[in-house]
Amino acid sequence: MPAIGDLERRWSALAALACGVLVGCSQHSPPPPSATVAPPFAKSSSDEFDHDDPCSLLDPKEVEAALGAPLAAPPYRSANGTVDPTPTGDSCIYETAKFRYISLDVTFKGGAQVYSMSAGMMKNLLKSGGGNAQIANNVKKNFKLDDGTDMSGEWDEASLMPMNCCIFLGLRGDQLINLDFTASPATLRQAATLVDSAYKRIDHPLKIDGGAGVTAAKALDKTRPKPVAVCSLLTRGEVEAILGPLKADPSASGHSGCQYDLPAKRAIPLRRSTSRSTGAAATPDGAPITMWEASAWQRSTRT
Repeated sequence: MPAIGDLERRWSALAALACGVLVGCSQHSPPPPSATVAPPFAKSSSDEFDHDDPCSLLDPKEVEAALGAPLAAPPYRSANGTVDPTPTGDSCIYETAKFRYISLDVTFKGGAQVYSMSAGMMKNLLKSGGGNAQIANNVKKNFKLDDGTDMSGEWDEASLMPMNCCIFLGLRGDQLINLDFTASPATLRQAATLVDSAYKRIDHPLKIDGGAGVTAAKALDKTRPKPVAVCSLLTRGEVEAILGPLKADPSASGHSGCQYDLPAKRAIPLRRSTSRSTGAAATPDGAPITMWEASAWQRSTRT
């Protein structure tokens, strides 16, 4: 039978061991080394992050590869089809220091109805030819990849926005992903790849907080070039050297146009281009033309 002193020492040792176990269980284990590395972009600090955040579906590095340049700010949320930073916006903007950007918009519920309104126009155009076989042929051609193959991905249906080169729509079930790469050097293949990646993550999104990127985006926005008056881009002399004498000084036409009035002839409006091309002028019916074409057009109206 052990002596009383031995029993006391054993009980003391057991008590110390039990205490150590309890203390160990009450403390969190240190995170793995990879979890302590600071993320390159704003991530949610809580497990209660917004699962409907459009910025949580793409790895910024994927988008940088398509943009051909690093992002100047973390991915940030915007609203109403603009690049204005909005903490709860339904779009995510990926923007470079030169203000090239890709916009990702996600409709988590009700996407089928939205898609039917936009892509339905495309389907009708393809079926009818839109009254012009060349239009239908161009639509089909533009929706193929560079190697001539059809696009495929995680979507059920996909289409380009009608009458637009660079807005990709992908529908799966009732979810719709809209990727606008108009203001970027990205190709159609790269856009399709990004939409495919977004669908693969839609059920298990990344913990990237697009709302947290708004502050940095607002700072970047302050460096954005300010709009200038369109009529200030060309002097009257430069215009007259091509079009001939003007009836009056150039006048503003809305916020994005400049009107050049010609004596006893139809006026030629100059409008800021919103497409990838930078055509400088337009005929009265809105068809974009270059300044040299404008000169030829003007000569033709004199005959």
